[in-house]
Amino acid sequence: SRCLVKRRTGKSGTLKPWIELAAACGFKDLALELRQLSKSVARFQEAAVQETEGGSTLELQVAFSSRVDDWFRENIAPLLIIEQRKATNHLGIRYIRTLCDLAAEIKQSKEKLKEWCERSHDHSELTRSHRRALYSASFLPETT
Repeated sequence: SRCLVKRRTGKSGTLKPWIELAAACGFKDLALELRQLSKSVARFQEAAVQETEGGSTLELQVAFSSRVDDWFRENIAPLLIIEQRKATNHLGIRYIRTLCDLAAEIKQSKEKLKEWCERSHDHSELTRSHRRALYSASFLPETT
């Protein structure tokens, strides 16, 4: 929806399908925020024009896009975080923690992932996706 607003500025109904989809899927807060965005597009355009008076079309588009990005960061991102937390259950958290622990073990062992898997675990237990996740996680910076 963010891309639609940036590319089809000012066109009425651009967000209507997204608002309806959010509402149909039970994301009423998201639908309300998107409805508010559709009402704010003209205001964002006017502010961008005033900010870049005498500027190029590119400067106008950058100013408008910046306002849209700020709006999404302030209004949509928090809703996504809330939904993400709701969707995460204890089994998923335990799985992620196990992968993180295994990744830390790989980091400490200084072995290549394949060698570590073959030495430490029955290789058949680790699916390709697990190995990819472990490999990626083993390069993450240390958290404090």
